[in-house]
Amino acid sequence: MEAKKITSGTYILWIDLAQLSHIKIGKLGNIKFQQGIYVYIGSAMNSQLKNRVLRHLKPSTMKKNHWHIDFFLASNFTQIKKITLIPSPQKEECSVSQQMRQKMEYEVTNFGSSDCKCSSHLYFMGDHLEF
Repeated sequence: MEAKKITSGTYILWIDLAQLSHIKIGKLGNIKFQQGIYVYIGSAMNSQLKNRVLRHLKPSTMKKNHWHIDFFLASNFTQIKKITLIPSPQKEECSVSQQMRQKMEYEVTNFGSSDCKCSSHLYFMGDHLEF
């Protein structure tokens, strides 16, 4: 019996912000972001995990800013350094986010969590990360 390939799940973007920046994040408005490494937790269900991650890798000029993370990634000073995929048929974005929250310096309040009860899905990790 062949195992079914899981094409939905949660992903983690490890993002380097090269300098202190004020970025307009959709309806959240202008937010001051410290230079350093940010960790974003997202999900893509209904067989869209690969497509969602590929969308985040596209230049901002080739996509419409829709999610909070789109506005952040549109900055000239952000660069995705690493992507972690967590394939799963269930939506685990919030539980992964809560686990990640405990390991980070602080969260960016209300970022990426307008469709759930989490306080954030974007966290500041620090000013340095080895890849």
